[in-house]
Amino acid sequence: MRDRRAVQQAIVSAGVAASVVALAAACGSLTTGDQGLRACGDGTETNALVFAGVFSDVAEDYSFDPYQVDITVGQTVCWEIAEGSSHTITPSGGGTTFGGTIDANQPFLVDTFSVAGDYPYYCQVHTAQGMTGLVRVLP
Repeated sequence: MRDRRAVQQAIVSAGVAASVVALAAACGSLTTGDQGLRACGDGTETNALVFAGVFSDVAEDYSFDPYQVDITVGQTVCWEIAEGSSHTITPSGGGTTFGGTIDANQPFLVDTFSVAGDYPYYCQVHTAQGMTGLVRVLP
């Protein structure tokens, strides 16, 4: 009787161990496979995705979501319209050349950042609502 119970426990333990290994392998392959890339607009791959629109019950509560994205030099950010007719991605500091307008005709915008630093930006259309964001580019 004891031998039979020991064999059953060994089989159950082996099955659990195999399941854990398979699950870890699957999760690992998902992490390795996507390498942090996300699909933007037409399917273009990007390192960070920011949505522009209203993300609360308050109709005029426009924001960029997430407010801040962290990338490394040479990586891209995609801004995609989530709600609203038009939004701008306008640099707050001088000397930077990223940004543009997203609307029904151009629902997304992709920019590559080649210099480390903080890049604050805002939406000109919704300045009064405090629609701002930040791209932090790490070396």
